[in-house]
Amino acid sequence: MPHPGPNSVYQFRFNAKSGKLTKNEPLTASPVAGLEPRHLAFHPKLPIVYCDDEKGDSVTAYHFDREIGQLKAIHTRSTLPADFDGIQNTCADIEITADGRFVYASNRDHNSIAGFSLDAKSGKLKSIGQFATGSTPRSFNLDPEKPMNGCWDSVRTTCTFTNAIRKKGI
Repeated sequence: MPHPGPNSVYQFRFNAKSGKLTKNEPLTASPVAGLEPRHLAFHPKLPIVYCDDEKGDSVTAYHFDREIGQLKAIHTRSTLPADFDGIQNTCADIEITADGRFVYASNRDHNSIAGFSLDAKSGKLKSIGQFATGSTPRSFNLDPEKPMNGCWDSVRTTCTFTNAIRKKGI
């Protein structure tokens, strides 16, 4: 469970019989100072979890040890282009494609969705660029059946961004 305030991802164990969560040991996985994790996206096949970092303007990939329920950071990649001053930017949401090939994260001040291709074996992130949206994109969802995907902007109107991956035929 990511929590931007204390800059931690809280780790719990789930008991399927009782339906209850209990604290894991250690209780938190702590990213680099100042990243402030916001949301998680679990890879559908690999033991990898991706987290958008609200204040870090980035996505961090974590190895997920299913046996002990712990996360360990592997690496972090920026959601912004190198020439953009992201002092006002924050990340808001993260999604992974159903086939586990791509991760997307929204950039509120850059007004974009950042895209990453994923290495099929390691799950490591490689930037494929940023895709323009309406003002201050927040939540969004991916639909594998449609070439357009929607997001909510700062005034709760729907904005759309093109699924550039499908257009390129990747």
